[in-house]
Amino acid sequence: MSTTVKSPAPASATSREVREKHKEYLLPATILYYQEPLVLTEGKGLRIQDADGNEYLDFFGGILTVSIGYADARVNSAVIAQISRLSHVSSLYPTLPVVELAERLARITPGRLQQSFLSATGTEADETAVMLAQLHTGNTEIVASGTGTRAARCWPSPSRPSEPGGLCRLRWPRSSTPRRRTATAARSS
Repeated sequence: MSTTVKSPAPASATSREVREKHKEYLLPATILYYQEPLVLTEGKGLRIQDADGNEYLDFFGGILTVSIGYADARVNSAVIAQISRLSHVSSLYPTLPVVELAERLARITPGRLQQSFLSATGTEADETAVMLAQLHTGNTEIVASGTGTRAARCWPSPSRPSEPGGLCRLRWPRSSTPRRRTATAARSS
């Protein structure tokens, strides 16, 4: 069995222009991991196509939201049906799809968990997780580590909003090993 590998088409003027405009109009916090990244235009299933007509198998597609491939007919149909009825409703109003999802989660979740918190972003999920942990433990501070500044604000306790939090900082030098990491915390008084 032999496999023929095509050489990719050279970068078109469109690809070059999109990459240049990306640099010009998007903050550098939007990291591109390659000097000349692919300019993607469409996908179907596990395959994606770039602006130069090259097709690739996407082994990276599970990041964030595309865990079933591109242009899945069942997902597209469901999205089109829902957006034809309601596209976005504030969480201040109950809707049948949200209540049905929460009910289904309550049925399939082990233990006594009967209530869910549904959010649109990881930020909302993180903030709610911190608030729930503070309510449960009574602790007002957290220490966080991430890929940014490795610092997080320690929110005041939701049950004692007047109690000040502090700044928690986890020092994590790039060259350190897990045993050598040290944490420092500064508290407001």
